[in-house]
Order: sequence, then C-alpha cells, then structure tokens
Amino acid sequence: MKKYLLITLICLSILLPCICLAQGFSDAQKNFESSGQAIGYETGTDYSLFIAGMIKAVLSLVGVLFAVLMLYGGFLWMTSESGADKNKIDKAKKVFKTAVIGIVIIISAYATTAFIANSLEKSAQTESTPIQ
Repeated sequence: MKKYLLITLICLSILLPCICLAQGFSDAQKNFESSGQAIGYETGTDYSLFIAGMIKAVLSLVGVLFAVLMLYGGFLWMTSESGADKNKIDKAKKVFKTAVIGIVIIISAYATTAFIANSLEKSAQTESTPIQ
C-alpha cells in the first residue's frame, strides 16, 4: 500500500505543476523571449546550444551513475565480512572495473567529439580562397 501511495505522490508532484500553469507554454516562451531581449540576450532557436545542453545533462547523469557504482562497489567490498566472502570481493572488483572502463569510454568519446566539433568550427570560420 505504501508503495502505491509513494508512486502516486511522485507522479502527482511531477504532473501537477504542468496542469496548474496559469498560462500555456507558448505564452511562457514569449515572455521568456521578451525578457531576454529586454536584458540584451539574443533570442531564437539555436539547435547547437540545445544539443550541447543535452550532452551536458547526459554527462552529468553518467557522472552520477559512476559515483553510485563506485559507492556500491565500495559497499560490497566493505561488507564482505573482513575479506572472508571472496564472491563479494570479486563482485566489487568487477563493479569497480566496469565503472572505470565505462567512465573512460564516455570521457574519451566526449573528448573526441569536442575535438572534431572544434576543428570543424574553426575550418568553417576561416576564409577559403577560391581556386582560379
């Protein structure tokens, strides 16, 4: 019963603000744009900024997941009853190993993508001389 009550409360806390908005989302967007123009920010849809924000959000979640996996591995190791339970220690080592491999892959993929994006941006900004 408590489980269903908790799920209901979580769903309501997520959905209730969307239902109770006094104005629609399009009106809110117009208000944000006019406020941004009033203080000197450029407004408009720039998809590269949106994608960059999404990448940052995903990387933040991956960082949190990495921290949780490291804490889980440490918990397994520490609760292995003074090293007597070799299965728990092996599982903890496996969790550590996979977490570190995962974060290395994510960081290297991000670094490669950032390098390529910066190189393409620089090449697009340089003036090319026409071939005669």
